[in-house]
Amino acid sequence: MDELTIETVSQLLRYEADTGRLYWLPRDESTCSSNHYWKVWHARYAGREAGSITADGYRVVSILGFRNRAHRVAWLLSTGSWPKGEVDHINGNGLDNRIANLRDVSHKENQRNQRLRSTNSSGFNGVIWDKTTQRWKAYIGGAHRTHVGYYDTPELASAARKAAQLRLGFHPNHGEQR
Repeated sequence: MDELTIETVSQLLRYEADTGRLYWLPRDESTCSSNHYWKVWHARYAGREAGSITADGYRVVSILGFRNRAHRVAWLLSTGSWPKGEVDHINGNGLDNRIANLRDVSHKENQRNQRLRSTNSSGFNGVIWDKTTQRWKAYIGGAHRTHVGYYDTPELASAARKAAQLRLGFHPNHGEQR
């Protein structure tokens, strides 16, 4: 088996679209190598939330040897097919796997819905202090950094950057503190 199918996954997991949680379904004894293993599996997993949380803040689920991020499995169980691109968490919370919070997007679109980085020193996305001009510089990154302008306050620079990012198709949540 190269990839898990909707038929296989829907026999093993139940997805609650309103909470975003996945639960292990009871399994038929024939799916386990022994009666003992089947009893152990049922006592430990059946009816419980599936998966574990990784260091990068996402829930992962191992299904028949395939390790999948829970948001991709949630997408499969909600739509009937695997996502074509990346699954973006609209609100930036990697553990919020409600279908209303998920969207199938390209890598570029996903990058346009990132939270404010913890290393940001100005408090505003795409705004830095320019030592040469002694003013706040607004820019938009990506493959090529685009200069937006110089401003007297970081708030003005941020407003100009926000307007530019919306013109360029960034998600309205991009760069927000979440």
